[in-house]
Amino acid sequence: MEETKDIVIIMPLFNEGSTIKKTLEIWIDVLETLKLNYRIEIYNDGSNDNSEQRIEEITDENSNVFLYNCEHKGFSHTLFFAYKNSYDAEYVFHADSDTDINPNEFKKIWNERYKADLIIGYRQNRSQSKLRQIATKCSCLFISFLFNNFKITVKDMNTPFKLIKKTLLNDFLNTINETFPFPDLFLCAYCLEKKVNIEEIPILFSNSKKQGYLDKKIFLLKAISQTAYNIFIYKIKIINVLIKN
Repeated sequence: MEETKDIVIIMPLFNEGSTIKKTLEIWIDVLETLKLNYRIEIYNDGSNDNSEQRIEEITDENSNVFLYNCEHKGFSHTLFFAYKNSYDAEYVFHADSDTDINPNEFKKIWNERYKADLIIGYRQNRSQSKLRQIATKCSCLFISFLFNNFKITVKDMNTPFKLIKKTLLNDFLNTINETFPFPDLFLCAYCLEKKVNIEEIPILFSNSKKQGYLDKKIFLLKAISQTAYNIFIYKIKIINVLIKN
């Protein structure tokens, strides 16, 4: 029987060949400094650069790092699969594949792990395009209205820097599937609905110049409307689950 890890780091990735090796080296140093029994899982969303080769340079040397090559289906699908596939551990942590959030900030999160079942790294000094600000605020307001009596108690629902107990994660995964966009949003919605103890820890954020699809006007309205619809459907689903239980 394989041992249960202290923590599994899940890391969805697409075309980060220029930085991923350095990112992993920093993560390994942080986790070993904390003397954790860890596992890092990288989920390659069909990258077409040299990401796979750069990751294998690490996996060849470190038996705690694993690479999963996936068909390119987009970030949300890959994150869902990563959560679902993650190795047995006490905690699961979603990390970005770049260093916009320095892995050393993880120490702040880990040191507070006994205070809550879900600990969120709240990104400080974050510069967003106006389009992203609109999308972020709309989703936050909608989730707060439906799942938390309009009280905004979580400021950064879509941050990748989340530490969650594996048992809680498994319960949450039973309520969604791979068709749900932005799984991190629904994770927060689920925890708010279940009145789970949530803690937000301020972390430093280094703004990159990468442009995501929410920075493109053509996708903004579609993303907001699709997410709002799924959040509403999810609320109905959660109510039905609670009634049955």
